[in-house]
Amino acid sequence: MKQIGEGARAPRDPRLDFFRGLGMFIILVAHIPWNPWTNWIPARFGFSDAADLFVFCSGMASALAFAAVFDRNGLLIGALRILHRVWQVYWAHIGGFFVVLGLVSGMIGIGGGILLSPLLLLFGWSTAKESAAVSAAFIFVNSAAGLVSLALSKGLDFYTSDHLFWIAAALMGGSLGAYVGAQRFSQLRLRQVLGVVLLLASFKLFFA
Repeated sequence: MKQIGEGARAPRDPRLDFFRGLGMFIILVAHIPWNPWTNWIPARFGFSDAADLFVFCSGMASALAFAAVFDRNGLLIGALRILHRVWQVYWAHIGGFFVVLGLVSGMIGIGGGILLSPLLLLFGWSTAKESAAVSAAFIFVNSAAGLVSLALSKGLDFYTSDHLFWIAAALMGGSLGAYVGAQRFSQLRLRQVLGVVLLLASFKLFFA
């Protein structure tokens, strides 16, 4: 096997890229409902499926990428380098999720909380109270960005318009709602209220 010099990056192996892509395509086919092609995926003919193929190829790709680090610096530094990369990929996924959510919210012209709260609850990533807190922070950042953009593009004057009144009203109402939701409502009652709000929002989107 060709030795990799100090500081050089390991070359990509197109065979791994090909079979990882093939595995992803088979996984896509396997998850399409009412699809007769699912009768011909590898899982029907053996003890493994495309997910195992993808994981194996990903492990080989990781070995090519990080083997030189283990060789030069030992087990501890190599393991720390992998953990650092996992941390980067994790936050890249979280950031990408919120970027896409903010983009969709801006495109359809509604608050991101209407989309964020159901997703958090659907995937079990948070409780109803945690979902409300995360959604409130997301809506605040999204709304602040829109307000700053409006002020920069149209020269909005807060002191001669009624925007300060609405900002103050939103802060007061949000603070009161946060207190009631956190201190007075149980998880069940908060889920019920959230369900009603989402139902009304869905009705407005479809029929208003």
